Amino acid sequence: MREADITPRDLNIFRILSSGPAQLGFIQQQLELFKRGKRSRRPPEDPDDSDIDQADLPGKHEAKSRQIYLARRVLVVRLSHLKKSGLITSRRYRAMTGKGIFTLYSLTPTSRDILVQDGYAREHIRMTLPHKYGVTHELAVSDIVRSIKREAGAVHYGYSIKDENTLRSESKNRRGRFPDLLVTISIPRRQEAPLKKVLALEFDNSTEDPDYVVTKARGLAQKKQLPSLILCKDSQRVEKLRRKFDELAKEDLRLMVFFSLLHDFTSKGFVGTKWLTIDGRAAEVIKNK
Repeated sequence: MREADITPRDLNIFRILSSGPAQLGFIQQQLELFKRGKRSRRPPEDPDDSDIDQADLPGKHEAKSRQIYLARRVLVVRLSHLKKSGLITSRRYRAMTGKGIFTLYSLTPTSRDILVQDGYAREHIRMTLPHKYGVTHELAVSDIVRSIKREAGAVHYGYSIKDENTLRSESKNRRGRFPDLLVTISIPRRQEAPLKKVLALEFDNSTEDPDYVVTKARGLAQKKQLPSLILCKDSQRVEKLRRKFDELAKEDLRLMVFFSLLHDFTSKGFVGTKWLTIDGRAAEVIKNK
C-alpha cells in the first residue's frame, strides 16, 4: 500500500493503536467517536471478549444489530488489508475463560513513522503485542497510557512515555528491573519554569509476591531516584502491599511509593486520583494549579 492510499480513517486507526494493542470492538467504538468528534472514557478492555459478540449478530436486535455487525465486518476487511501492507500486526489469543478467540492489533514501525510524519510525537507511540499470559496486564497498561494522554489534553501538561520494552532496549543492562511505564510530565506554572516530574508507573495484577514488589520499588528509588506509583485492581491488594512496604521499607521509601486503584486512575488521571502513602495517608502526586 502506498502512503497516498492511506485514508483519514486509517490514520485514526493508527492513533487508536498508538497507546498500545487493542481489540476489534474497541477500535470500532473509537472510530465511531472520532466520527462524532469526541473520544471515549470507555472502561478497560476485557480479554474474555471474543471478536464477534453473539449479541451483535443479525436477528437478535434486528436493524441495529445488523448495522453493528456489518460495520464490524467492513473493519475486519480493512484491518486485514492494512496487515498485508505491513501497517499493522495482530495476534490471536484464547479467552481466559477458555471460550472463544480474540485478536489484538498493534502498530508496526511503518505506521509509527506515518504517525510521526503526521505530527504525532514518537515518544507517545507504543508498539507491542503481549505473550498469551500477559494480555490482561498489557491491556491495563495501554488503558493507563490512554488516560494520561486524555488528561494531558484536558489539564494541558506536557508529557513523554516510555514503556518497559523501550526502556529495556535503551539500557546497557537489559536484564535490569524496569517499570511498566516511565512518565515524564512538564507542568506549566505562572511566572515560573515548568515543573518537571519523572514517575515510574506500575500496574500490579496481584500475581507478584509482595516482597518482589518492595524490592523492585526500592531499586527504582535508590538507583534511579524514581518514585513508584502502584496501581492495583482492588483495595485488598492495595492494603496488602501497603502493609508489606510498611514492614520492610517504611523509612527509606516513605515518600517514594504511592498506591491507588487502576479504575480510579483510568477515570481520573494523576490529578483526580486518590493516592495513599506507605503509612496510609492521603497524598497528591500532581496538583492542578
